[in-house]
Amino acid sequence: MSYLELQHVSKTIKQIPVLEDVNLSLVQGKIYGFVGENGSGKTMLFRAILGFIKTSGTISIAGQKVKLNQKLPVNTGTIIETPHFMASSTGWENLKYLASLNHLASDEDILAAMKVFGLDQKRNLKVKQYSLGMRQQLAIIQSFMEGQELLILDEPTNGLDDKSVDRFIKLMKDLRDQGKTILISSHERALIEKIADETFEMAAGHCKALK
Repeated sequence: MSYLELQHVSKTIKQIPVLEDVNLSLVQGKIYGFVGENGSGKTMLFRAILGFIKTSGTISIAGQKVKLNQKLPVNTGTIIETPHFMASSTGWENLKYLASLNHLASDEDILAAMKVFGLDQKRNLKVKQYSLGMRQQLAIIQSFMEGQELLILDEPTNGLDDKSVDRFIKLMKDLRDQGKTILISSHERALIEKIADETFEMAAGHCKALK
């Protein structure tokens, strides 16, 4: 049974098609990879799925239609474009604040999530002192620390070194094995080949299944 479904989804900006009749039917418990060059439509597709932009066609998640500018469901974790955090607060304080919004992650949950990347050892460092890679790790952590069932991650490995990428791949596969549904976009085809159960290629707003 389809968990995430897109039917005839299209989007045009200034008379230029950025999504062109996209049709997808994705089941739960898999990692779906979306590859393509910058500007191919990957980010726009993810923004559409999250209800951030208006499109034609229909998008539904777990049988519920996605509406424009709706509140993001608490069971959805996301990274879209550059992560923003409170720079003068510590990594720990940022995650604690985010966890306080839904009351779904305990201190133990947050700490366990930080340990995935070894960021627990730097939890009292202010975010403005973080490297780009550390900020990206923080973004990944906030996307799954509350046990989110659906992860939509746009270029999640930006700024990560090889060791952190390996940790990310293991994390995603572990979450998949727990039944999570994960969508990952990347311009790095090698990453998607390592991590995805099914792969789609984006080009000029078109989405084509590769495997």
